[in-house]
Amino acid sequence: MIVSLSSLLFVTASQALHARAGSGGQDASAVKQPPPAARVRVEVVRTPRDGTSASAAWANLPLAVGATLTQYLGAGPEGTPDLCDAQAYKAPPSIRPSYLWQTDVRLLAVSAGGTTVELRWSRSRGEQVEAGDTRVLKIDAGQYHLVDYIAVTDRSSACANLALRLLAEPIPEDSGAPLTVDVWLLHQSAAGRRWVHQQMAGKSGTRMPFGLEALQWSADGRPLADSAQKESSVGLQVQGSVVAALRADGQLDVSVEATRTLSFGRVKLEGRGNQDFLSAAGETAALVLPAAAGRATSDAPPGLGPLAAGLSVAAGRATVDFARFFDRAKTSLYVLVAPQR
Repeated sequence: MIVSLSSLLFVTASQALHARAGSGGQDASAVKQPPPAARVRVEVVRTPRDGTSASAAWANLPLAVGATLTQYLGAGPEGTPDLCDAQAYKAPPSIRPSYLWQTDVRLLAVSAGGTTVELRWSRSRGEQVEAGDTRVLKIDAGQYHLVDYIAVTDRSSACANLALRLLAEPIPEDSGAPLTVDVWLLHQSAAGRRWVHQQMAGKSGTRMPFGLEALQWSADGRPLADSAQKESSVGLQVQGSVVAALRADGQLDVSVEATRTLSFGRVKLEGRGNQDFLSAAGETAALVLPAAAGRATSDAPPGLGPLAAGLSVAAGRATVDFARFFDRAKTSLYVLVAPQR
């Protein structure tokens, strides 16, 4: 399974890297609650004119009774008719999409047969609220509740309709089931493939941190086998955490947080992002990271030889342009979660 990670939002202190929000959901471990009683999922479903319905953006969180999930979901970037392009936001977006939903879901009760929630929702177009209400719902296990529906009349849009729906499922008592997580970092470029791997063990619903070994290149672009940071080396490292929750149907709700560090000598640029997805046990998900960007400048070490594309030296200072140094390279995280046997 490949998860498109235009939605892996990378944010850095360097102004050369720009944040771009994408489809996907909220961090599954962001809300610190007592042991969760139900998993709540709010999603926008799109139906293309020439295809089948599919989830386009979602939030998916474990909640304790009394806890509330607040989420913003949008469809259609401002100024475009493509309503099939849907996104999830943790806060109201600064640039409003064509349609913006706000949902507040409060978990009231959980029983073996389902859950009871209070839902407060609204749908806005521009600054105007078009629809919304507050309702108390009893949702049977495994059943979705249709909240809102839009028939798209603009024939220039690839979407025939959009729907907002809600799912709330009791979390089984064995939610602490032991899991094994494998994480690989794969870097592919004209010079070849490089990869590092780490395996972690933990329990369903708990955070499992990872810190992959750094990949290093010399100033002339040659891969370095030693991961130790050198004065003139260019480095790429990814660390973060995985939270996976085993569902009653055997599938896994997975949330990945990642921090990518691009380095040149002692200078570092960091970007952070997160992505949620649904996975079958033992299925590998490929999370494609955004292209490298930004610049770093350091004192040029003495005797610096030939330079790779993207590296330059002037007045005793060396600068790396990461976009040029990693031109046409593709970096991906591969994540596999499976119950321990």
